[in-house]
Amino acid sequence: MSIIQRIIQSNPLLESFGNAATARNDNSSRFGKFTELQFDVRGHLMGARAHTYLLEKSRVTHQAPGERTFHILYQVLAEASTLPHLHLDASRRYRYVQQDPADKVKLEHSWADTQNGLTIVGIADAMQSDLLRVLAAILHLGESDFEMVEGDVDSSQVADAAVLATAADLLGLPVAHLEKVLTFRSVIVGREVISKPMTVDQARDCRDAVAKSLYSSLFTWLVDQINAAIGVGHASHFIGILDIFGFEAFVHNSFEQLCINYANEKLQQKFVQDVLKTVQVEYEEEGISWHHVTFADNQDVLDLIEGRLGVLSLLNEESSLATGTDASFAHKLSAVMDNHARFETPRLHSSAFIILHYAGKVLYDTNGFLDKHRDALLPDIKKVLGESSVHLVRTMFPTDMASSSHRSLHRQSSSSSATHHHAKRGPGVAATRAVTVGTQFKESLARLMDKISHTNVHYVRCIKPNSVKSPHAFHHESIVDQLRCAGVIEAIRVSRSAYPSRLPHVDCIKRYAILAPAALARRLLAEVDFVADPKAQCSDLMGNLFPHGHIVDYQVGLSRVYFRESILDDLDKRRGVALRRFAIRIQTTVKMFLARRRFVKQRAAIVVVQARGRGFVQRSRFRRVRRGVVALQAVVRGRRARHDVLQLRRVRAATKLQAAARMHRQRTQYLREVASISTIQSFWRTMYRRRKLAKRMAQEQQQRALGSKVLHLQSQFGGGGAAAGA
Repeated sequence: MSIIQRIIQSNPLLESFGNAATARNDNSSRFGKFTELQFDVRGHLMGARAHTYLLEKSRVTHQAPGERTFHILYQVLAEASTLPHLHLDASRRYRYVQQDPADKVKLEHSWADTQNGLTIVGIADAMQSDLLRVLAAILHLGESDFEMVEGDVDSSQVADAAVLATAADLLGLPVAHLEKVLTFRSVIVGREVISKPMTVDQARDCRDAVAKSLYSSLFTWLVDQINAAIGVGHASHFIGILDIFGFEAFVHNSFEQLCINYANEKLQQKFVQDVLKTVQVEYEEEGISWHHVTFADNQDVLDLIEGRLGVLSLLNEESSLATGTDASFAHKLSAVMDNHARFETPRLHSSAFIILHYAGKVLYDTNGFLDKHRDALLPDIKKVLGESSVHLVRTMFPTDMASSSHRSLHRQSSSSSATHHHAKRGPGVAATRAVTVGTQFKESLARLMDKISHTNVHYVRCIKPNSVKSPHAFHHESIVDQLRCAGVIEAIRVSRSAYPSRLPHVDCIKRYAILAPAALARRLLAEVDFVADPKAQCSDLMGNLFPHGHIVDYQVGLSRVYFRESILDDLDKRRGVALRRFAIRIQTTVKMFLARRRFVKQRAAIVVVQARGRGFVQRSRFRRVRRGVVALQAVVRGRRARHDVLQLRRVRAATKLQAAARMHRQRTQYLREVASISTIQSFWRTMYRRRKLAKRMAQEQQQRALGSKVLHLQSQFGGGGAAAGA
């Protein structure tokens, strides 16, 4: 998905978690947002980053009659039937939610958009499931209540353990741990840590503080995820869009309204400086003649709120006191600010004060001011939440945050102990100062204004047509009053009598000298970088450009030239015509140059092609001649070779015949000799055999003769031998 689509989809996601229905607006932003659209040097959108300010987290637990909590809680309730593991009931009326069943279908579609947005910004399904668990746990926390322990008015216990068990299960906490941190708080006395029980009211306040802290931490985590998905580390250019709460004045106004109206006072002061005060001061310094416009400056209101002894300073001082209360803060304000022109103390309301803002009077009730300003969550609660089995909860409440909170608690307890043991320091001795909500908001607002001051600002004033939230009602008196309070009327007067466009002398000469005659233009451009004071040259140029003009069309100041509305546009149009004329001339020259260069290149290419063509023809002709010569040489060499071969064959044939004749003669002689040798061998073998046979026959004859003699002798001696034998 493209970066543009991700940026667009992130907006309804922030609206779901940060917007709510108020008495005047069904989709009111309950937080300030400064969105930076990040661009590269070529003007391509690279990403975006959102900076949020002062989420109205008190709306999580309390809403004024006719108002509602944040949209996301209604969306989750609308999906209760499809999310059984959250143990929610859409038909039930929850303490933290003022339900409106008529919007059910609308909310179902909004929940689908929210889910789609979560997926687009890269939040995995597992983290989305954890997010739903946290939201459901907030609703269940609101349903848990406390009762007094029998016989002990200073202790409390959970009235319905099953409801708290459901909330603990969704948060991934042991129910015993959650119950303990809601009904007991750790107090460090000396070197020992003791558990001090809370009253029923304190336990309820602690429960609400947990719910608000869970929601605000979830919102901060979501903003970080969105920035990681759509932002880039560094961008050379950006367009910032500030969408911040408008001025608020309700029947009951508290600390949130003070911060909101303080932010609007800062923006109004910036508007006054940019559009009214700065312009008039600049005209006086530049020696421009014009009619001075009176306007209302709200600097005294800002001094009242953020000054050294202003409301925020006194609130910080009272919050740091161990004995500080809302009533003592109201009394101190009345004592210090009584003579301030923008401050009033109501006669019938001792715990309230009135500030005369640029948009009108607002009565602020100080009840709850100190708690909202401190916004301190007990360290025990942070520690327990940091040990959750739900990954998202652990991420929102890291263990190092709980450890630092414990160290702060130890320092504060030590300071309180010192206050108790050393009475000479007085009951109002200050504990260790913590960073408060008002201080954080003041610093973040200062950073925002500093960033805005380095940009070119464009103001968009949102005017409410009516107070009944009807699309066709137009209350003229209310609209005129809004325009007057916002300084729009004075801005229109200044715009009519002022010079909205301005240029430094040097820039004006360099930009519009081309509209003057050629001789004057050349002289001005040649001298502009070497003249110490180009005002005279600029006056000459303007007099030439407006020969029949009046002083009302433009004025030449000490360092700038000021133009009436549309005058600079007319000059730019004339400059555009001149630039087009020069551009055509330049284009003609360039086209001629390019055509000539192309002709030279083509001519050189043609010469090369011709040379290559002639070379090719000559090489082809040479190859044909060479092939003919080679063929002729081959024929001659062939004839010569064949003749040589024929001669060679004849020589070889004669040689073979001679060899055959000599071989036949030698073989005949050899065969004859072999036959002779065989005959001789046969003769000698025959003679040898005959001699051997004659010798053997003679031996056999001798043996026969000897045998005859033996037989004869045996026969002679045969008788005697027989007797001897018997």
